[in-house]
Amino acid sequence: MKAYWKQWFGFVALFCVLVLLAFGRSLWQGYAPVDDGFLIVNNLAIRGITLENLKTVFTTYDPELYIPLIFVSYQLNYLLGGLDPTVFHFTNIVLHIFNALLVARILFQLTGKKTLSIFAGLIFAVHPLNAEAVVWLAGRKDLLSGFFFFLALTFYLDRPQSWRPYILSILFFACALLSKVTAVTLLGVIVLHALLIEKKRLNFGFIKGFVPYGLLSILFMIIALGGKGRVIDATTHLEKVFVATKSSIFYLQKFIAPFGLTTIYPLEGDILLF
Repeated sequence: MKAYWKQWFGFVALFCVLVLLAFGRSLWQGYAPVDDGFLIVNNLAIRGITLENLKTVFTTYDPELYIPLIFVSYQLNYLLGGLDPTVFHFTNIVLHIFNALLVARILFQLTGKKTLSIFAGLIFAVHPLNAEAVVWLAGRKDLLSGFFFFLALTFYLDRPQSWRPYILSILFFACALLSKVTAVTLLGVIVLHALLIEKKRLNFGFIKGFVPYGLLSILFMIIALGGKGRVIDATTHLEKVFVATKSSIFYLQKFIAPFGLTTIYPLEGDILLF
């Protein structure tokens, strides 16, 4: 048992060291000129946890995204250090370490191969594509939603052991959605896992297990549409499909060859099939 905990501590320490080497310099950086001022510095709703502030963050958009738990995390940072950006950056780094560890755990649950899972988790920990989310304080949306997303997935994979992991998975999925609505992709992930990995049969019992995830997904997609009206009206349905397809391929390319990274990749010209 002692050897187990010593080994576990060694893995965690390795993840912490590598993440600090990759992104630790951000602890000495201030606020970015893109969104940090609007979401944090000039946002009175994050200055302390009060009923009024909580009401504000849970009933408004940012102005496009519904991300109340992101603002709650900023409120906690403000309680710890006011507007000192170091506290905010440290929180981002800690979240990223947890996310990398969860990636390794999920891969171990799926493959049973410890070395492979740790190696993949370490790649996630230091991959340059994560720089925006870790270093940019406004990018915490991806870190926190990812944290709850991974928790929801790892507990979902544990569900055959008892009913408690299943309940925790649903609760963490709700938290992920409260951090960023793109967490709805978890529903697709667990359905594909059930069909392709677990070889489940498509019947009533199969569908029943995904009802809570489906209802939460529908609810938060409706909420999200309330803040995205202007963006939605700006393009046709076909153009949205083209942009989504292009983005998926684009980020796969960036994952393989992470060069020329920035916070915004403007799509210039008409949105066409080619």
